[in-house]
Amino acid sequence: MSPTDAELLRRSKRDPDAFVAVYDRWAADVQAWLAARCGDAVVATDLTAETFAQALRHAGRFRDETDGSAGPWLFGIASNLLHRYWRRQKVDVSARRKLGMRLTPWVEDHAEEVAERLAVEGAGRLLHAALNRLPPEQREAIALRVLEGLGYDEIALRLAVSEQAARSRVSRGLKSLRTEMEGRV
Repeated sequence: MSPTDAELLRRSKRDPDAFVAVYDRWAADVQAWLAARCGDAVVATDLTAETFAQALRHAGRFRDETDGSAGPWLFGIASNLLHRYWRRQKVDVSARRKLGMRLTPWVEDHAEEVAERLAVEGAGRLLHAALNRLPPEQREAIALRVLEGLGYDEIALRLAVSEQAARSRVSRGLKSLRTEMEGRV
């Protein structure tokens, strides 16, 4: 009789092959579940990898509540990662809209797309110049929020300020950018 997931996870700290067995049992199901929910095979693959990376890192936290199966635990990790992915996507799309940036990837080899890209690149240069004119604390807060997709709590920690100060810096910076960019693009 083969060992349960719970037994394998207990052994995984001293026997890496034990975790490989858990991975082999569950990876395809986790990836299919993620792909069905996010609709993107590449994202599902990345999230599956992160699911198992977290499971390996936290194998000692596993509590056997389902007769030795790690399935509910793994799907819980995958679900949390998927929610975090969607949250970051929402932040990214919102920030791109506020900054007037393109929301969809570039389509190559189309004349109108090239013309649009050149226009956007021109706006990008204006935006870059406008960003450089912002006070450094606002510029850094915007970079953490928009480019790195961090939450305000994480920005506050990185900048050693309160969460309200982090929100204020991002808000003021975006307002300044929007005001400066209006009429120029």
